[in-house]
Amino acid sequence: MSRKRSRNKEHLTEIQESQSSETKALVQAAAERLALASTEVKIAPVFEVTKPRTVVVASNGIFELRDTLVGVVTHCVSKEGIKGLPEQSTSFGLAVPKIPWSSFCEVVAFFRAVWKKHHTEALVRGYYHIKNGWTFMVPEQTVTSGSVNVEDNVIDPGLGALLCEIHSHPGSGSSFSSTDDKDELAQRIYGCVADHEKFPNWHWRIGTGVNQWMNVVLEDVVELPTEPITVTVGIDSVLRGALINPFHRVEVPDGWLGNVKLPTKPPLITTLTGTYFTPSWARDKQTQHNSEHRNPRIRALTEEGEQDLYDMMYKHRDTRFDFGS
Repeated sequence: MSRKRSRNKEHLTEIQESQSSETKALVQAAAERLALASTEVKIAPVFEVTKPRTVVVASNGIFELRDTLVGVVTHCVSKEGIKGLPEQSTSFGLAVPKIPWSSFCEVVAFFRAVWKKHHTEALVRGYYHIKNGWTFMVPEQTVTSGSVNVEDNVIDPGLGALLCEIHSHPGSGSSFSSTDDKDELAQRIYGCVADHEKFPNWHWRIGTGVNQWMNVVLEDVVELPTEPITVTVGIDSVLRGALINPFHRVEVPDGWLGNVKLPTKPPLITTLTGTYFTPSWARDKQTQHNSEHRNPRIRALTEEGEQDLYDMMYKHRDTRFDFGS
């Protein structure tokens, strides 16, 4: 490895020394175009970083190397490269040990338990301590089918650095949503797990801290078991072709479910100018008949405006309420 890097460095030096003034001007223009003129700019290939952020110009695009809390991320930020230069590849090198398989199994079991009890999303946080390793915990949270609101967002430094957040999508697939893009802006490992009634699926990405992410796969961040896993299944399941579930009968850690609660206000289904409407805090029990998107006036309401609408409807004598079971 050291010899290869040495040869690559010598090759890089030759390339940099042979660059014409025109090419160097193009490199500088590329950096300015990315508003990164103050960042170190290098010619591909680059294998090591000496600063928190490095821009690499290659024939196959412009790349950014970020030395984050969880590892070094090399990702493409523009496909407009410069012909004649070497290529640069994307990569990710984890700076901390991978998440233990047993911890990930507990996270999946927790999401399944929340789905079975509430049919909602949930959130788990992972802290890494240089002496104690990974610790996963569930903060107090209020959940609906489309949101998680952490009650006390104070990070506990005693557990280590908060380097991982995993949340669930009950029935909307494991792809990250636009809401996730707005929330997941730190330098962390982010995971999303879905399909809790069957074999779960997931997506993973690394946050660079600047509204950019690099997609990774499970084995990049989770330590897969090296020993065989023994799972007991019924013969009827085998004959039906059911998937073998390695997360079956995993116990949820004590106290995790107790930190998850539903909104205190009752679910509401009401009519307003012929349109069904359910406030965001009640969407965990909304029906398929909710057609708020057909009414521009309701669609434009903000979260604060929903409370005003609720108060208005509650006081209106002609409004029909169904608080369900």
